[in-house]
Amino acid sequence: MVPPYAANTWREYSNEMGIWEKDARGSLNAVYAFLRDLGVRWYLPGELGEIVPKEASIALPRMDKTVRPDFALRYFWQYFKNFNNTSRNEILWQLRMGLNEERVGNCGGVCHGIGFVIGREETKQAHPEYYKLWDGKRTPDLSHTGGEPCLSSPGLFASNVRFVRAMFDFCNEEMISVMMSDGMCSMCQCELCKGKETPERGREGWASDYMWDYVNRVAKELYKTHPDKIISCCSYTPYRLPPTNIDLLSPNIVVALTQHRGFWLNDYVDPKKKEQMLSLRQEWLTKIPKGHTPFFIYEPFAKLPRTTRRSSLHC
Repeated sequence: MVPPYAANTWREYSNEMGIWEKDARGSLNAVYAFLRDLGVRWYLPGELGEIVPKEASIALPRMDKTVRPDFALRYFWQYFKNFNNTSRNEILWQLRMGLNEERVGNCGGVCHGIGFVIGREETKQAHPEYYKLWDGKRTPDLSHTGGEPCLSSPGLFASNVRFVRAMFDFCNEEMISVMMSDGMCSMCQCELCKGKETPERGREGWASDYMWDYVNRVAKELYKTHPDKIISCCSYTPYRLPPTNIDLLSPNIVVALTQHRGFWLNDYVDPKKKEQMLSLRQEWLTKIPKGHTPFFIYEPFAKLPRTTRRSSLHC
């Protein structure tokens, strides 16, 4: 059985075009920026979305220009539109957007990275203690992203640290996710996990102290050997709120703050949603050491009026 996301790397390669989805794009972005300065636009993949002004001639002046985008990381991830299984027009459209996604990491991006550690059948057989205890049984197959972990397991912690170090050392990754499996809806019932939930914080915070404590411990251990590398985790579902048991996160952590673009459309969503998101950002800023990247904006579902586009945006 292939573990969750284990095929991410080969899925990102286009045989037709001979490129990887996360290849660096500095020169390519410069060419497309020059074309945009001439009025060229790509609103949709293919000829329908391409606007090319008619010009009798095009000047090619000597140019020495440094551009610093508002967002260093600009990445669209769309379901079923990986480079290996989508059209040439779709790939070209993504390339023309001026994106820069090479730091997202080939190994799971920003989401559910713990699945690489607990997703293999061999691990489930050899280390049942890595998985959540529920009704007296370990549950390695509860989640589609590798199983739900017991975040108090010393063995899981050690394995997670070893895995991330290997990705940094041998795969030259810059950022690795240690985020929880998807679909977390209950706590592990083992003795080590008892009392670590905070139900009084509601549906978006009852697991924050539990989950972020684990991420922070892993990050602090990795900071000893790889202070220039990044550990990522989403602020998501029951751990969307900042933890109360950590004053400052380890400086190598980048929080991926989940939100919906619809929160900013006041004619569609209650304006209070925008206020809540801005307030949440300020809360997270109090947990991040000064001088370090505050957070990514991660939009797992870009909601628009009367429709839902199943896509993601990282900024």
